[in-house]
Amino acid sequence: MYKYSKKAQDRYFSYPIEAFLFAAFSLSDEGINFLQNKPDNQADPEKLRRLRSDLAELKNQAVLSLQGQLYSADNSV
Repeated sequence: MYKYSKKAQDRYFSYPIEAFLFAAFSLSDEGINFLQNKPDNQADPEKLRRLRSDLAELKNQAVLSLQGQLYSADNSV
């Protein structure tokens, strides 16, 4: 699986809409089912395990980014 640089991930999640959509997708049953039911993921349980682990890590990053943006917005008022 391709890994983006930390800088690219931070930049992507700095946009609240993208961070929200990513977090919502990764927390949804539909998102998990989408990942599990892709034909190329069904044949390789190890690949699916890695994808789920990466997805959880990125989801956490998206949620933390949203929390930070919310905190920043609250303090600027």
